[in-house]
Amino acid sequence: MLVNSIANRVLRQAIVLGFESQGYVVDETNPDFTVAVYASAREKLEVTYWDYGYPWRPRWWGGWGRGRFGPTVTEYTEGTVIIDAIDPATQDPLWRGRGVAMVSDDEQEYLTHLRNTVAAILEKFPHAPPMVAAMP
Repeated sequence: MLVNSIANRVLRQAIVLGFESQGYVVDETNPDFTVAVYASAREKLEVTYWDYGYPWRPRWWGGWGRGRFGPTVTEYTEGTVIIDAIDPATQDPLWRGRGVAMVSDDEQEYLTHLRNTVAAILEKFPHAPPMVAAMP
């Protein structure tokens, strides 16, 4: 992950908001589970070859044909976010979610992708059980 305090703050805030939107409450003193987050970024290379292998084309054909298209190489940075829910008493893992975020040179675009990735990961986390209150 790009190491900067803004990305770290946005990542943590997105995780808290994601859990809260599912009915969970942050309680540092008596949690039912703790959250660990891991983030990394690495360079990726995507190679696409556009040769469809048609060895024959009519003489009148002026369009594309064999050998006209070569490989297309795209280099980009891919970010991975892993969110773990851990039992605070035993330190056993309870749940793991993983997502991939596009890393952009544009900081706002990158932070938006990061928020969306966290939201997609936490959509798979079980929602908090509904609470029922009685009025005396």
